Amino acid sequence: MTSSAEGRLATSRDAGQTWTLHPESIGQAEALWAGRTSDGQLEIIASVEGQVISTKDAGTTTQTLVQ
Repeated sequence: MTSSAEGRLATSRDAGQTWTLHPESIGQAEALWAGRTSDGQLEIIASVEGQVISTKDAGTTTQTLVQ
């Protein structure tokens, strides 16, 4: 998982051989972490503009964890 210059998330399901660039921008990410939830969803946590956010749908919706 990475973030583009426009703040769009890119994810890979095959260890980086191919990438999917997702349409929603989360803003410029300063730090990223990804892992699986207990029910198997991909959760991405990012530090963006002084906030820590979480998304489980590649940035379509976000939840602010820390402001």
